[in-house]
Amino acid sequence: MQNTTQLNSILPQSFLNGYDGFKDRLFIKLVHQGSARLKHTYFRTMFDMALTYHAFISNNNGSLVSMRITDSVMNQFGIDPDRMHEDALISMQKLFPENISFIEEYITDERQDPTPTVVITSARFLCGSSVILYPGALQKASSLLNGDIYLIPSSTEEMFAVKDHGKNPETLRYCREKLEGLNSLNRQFDPDHLLSDTILHYDAQMQILQPAVEFKAIE
Repeated sequence: MQNTTQLNSILPQSFLNGYDGFKDRLFIKLVHQGSARLKHTYFRTMFDMALTYHAFISNNNGSLVSMRITDSVMNQFGIDPDRMHEDALISMQKLFPENISFIEEYITDERQDPTPTVVITSARFLCGSSVILYPGALQKASSLLNGDIYLIPSSTEEMFAVKDHGKNPETLRYCREKLEGLNSLNRQFDPDHLLSDTILHYDAQMQILQPAVEFKAIE
């Protein structure tokens, strides 16, 4: 971790006043478990993803500036992990309000894909995949698609949701091909945005999120 002099030159003064100085700026970012950014970083796991914790500093022209919560920060401020997680879930909904809508909101030309798709992201288009952690977010996506959904973890900035159509094999094939194509691009051009190789399934009635393979949907 940086020394006190370095911190003074980078962080808002309130950050130096202990955990209470930055708890209202906390947010969670979902990254791939294989990310090199996890070294010395406090994180929790979720399927093949990792939840990393950060304190928001600024957002200049779409460039996010934040303090990563490292093991050293946890030790220095004596942070309780469970409390930090709960605080981050609360504050991030204010910092990064959800934006859950059909993909046509972002692609204005005529639809080329016959599969209705909902984009789950944030209003800032930053850390958008973390929106699936927000209370009610997956229910909203399911309501838009009128049923249970598959989640395609397209990048750290968003997830795509499509209706599962009662375990229709064609829907699963579509999800696999879509994810493979997106991750191929991520690995080649922007590996930091790679999120997951796992298609997820959300049961709207039971409110259960799990890998589709555990849902016995993928052969």
